[in-house]
Amino acid sequence: MKIIKVAVAMLFLSLMTTVQADYQADLNKLTQRMAEITANAAGQSDTERYNEIVEMTYEYTMLQHPEFATYLGDPRGQDRWTDESEAAISQREKDDKALLLALQSIDRSALGDSDQTNYDLLLDGQVVSVEGQQFPGELMPVNQMGGVQQDIAQLIAVIQPKNVTDYENMIARLEKTPEVVDQTIALMRKGMAEGITPPAITLRDVPQQIRNQLVDEPDQSPMLKSFQDFPKSIDTFEQKAL
Repeated sequence: MKIIKVAVAMLFLSLMTTVQADYQADLNKLTQRMAEITANAAGQSDTERYNEIVEMTYEYTMLQHPEFATYLGDPRGQDRWTDESEAAISQREKDDKALLLALQSIDRSALGDSDQTNYDLLLDGQVVSVEGQQFPGELMPVNQMGGVQQDIAQLIAVIQPKNVTDYENMIARLEKTPEVVDQTIALMRKGMAEGITPPAITLRDVPQQIRNQLVDEPDQSPMLKSFQDFPKSIDTFEQKAL
């Protein structure tokens, strides 16, 4: 039995590594393609390039922010959280600048009326995003309105798993919460070291928000409510396994 458990664990780790590699590979393809669109060596029209930029921006957002994908009903990345490591944050800042360059390479006057309006909105948002990089807001990831102490529970609460895969994704996310917490702590410690911290009043209620989620028994947690009421499509054996 021990050998079987070890084998299953090794297989699980192998699959997770593959998923992570695929996710990074897809992101790398998008960033590479964004540079190609900017250079436009293929001689595409401005409308063609703009439409591709819009599509790629959506794809990129879904890959980088799987929580947002959950709220939109997009199936990708449902077994993970947004990577908030310093390396990932730095890469996203570079990608934001690359997207801005791509948009600026488009001749707005060559677009249709509706596309011009959408272009203006997208460009304005991207300018604000890049200009905002001078303010390290990521070093203040927690306040009374949100943060790891609330966001995880809120997302898990809205998920309505319908099959075994949905439950396995939820379990994978729950198992990865320590990593999310550690990344948050690392960012806050860096903020403290650099003298960048939220006003004290915005943290006043955070300890109680955390206490509200503590339970004596795991199955009393609202985050595990879905495991108390399985869909009929999942048989008893699978329910016990989950």
